[in-house]
Amino acid sequence: MEKWKHFPGVFRRKILLTALTGLGCGTVATVVFLVSNDRTMMMLGAIILLMCAYKTISFWNCAAGEHYHVLSGYCHIPKSYSPLRIRKVILTDSNGVETTLLLDRKAGIKDGLYYRLYFQGALPENTGNERLDAAMRSDTLIGLEQIDPEYIEKEISECLQK
Repeated sequence: MEKWKHFPGVFRRKILLTALTGLGCGTVATVVFLVSNDRTMMMLGAIILLMCAYKTISFWNCAAGEHYHVLSGYCHIPKSYSPLRIRKVILTDSNGVETTLLLDRKAGIKDGLYYRLYFQGALPENTGNERLDAAMRSDTLIGLEQIDPEYIEKEISECLQK
């Protein structure tokens, strides 16, 4: 449990919500089975429970083994029309390096704010195709959190003092 305290908040939320979803589906399926003797519902509930357990263990191993990378910086969303549910997001870190991502419109990212994004595994290599690179980076997104700009300034000043 000592490791749990050191996990980023994004991982803790993912682990808890995934585990609770699986347990809830398993519980509902069991109650329905006991009341109506519906084996199909029981099987579906068991499948969902097993999938959620697998995903929970996967998130735990990723966080405990630190098999993830973090990108943080200023978010800019160019004004463009896309008929798909994705939009182009440009993340500029404190060194001025820009990273292009393709994220779901419902991800909750707003233009002009600072974010920290968590990705599973290592950063994929650049292929030379901007759209393909952005899609490959976005495919492993675990979660994101908004950062207070004052925290960024404090972090930069501490790095400069060292």
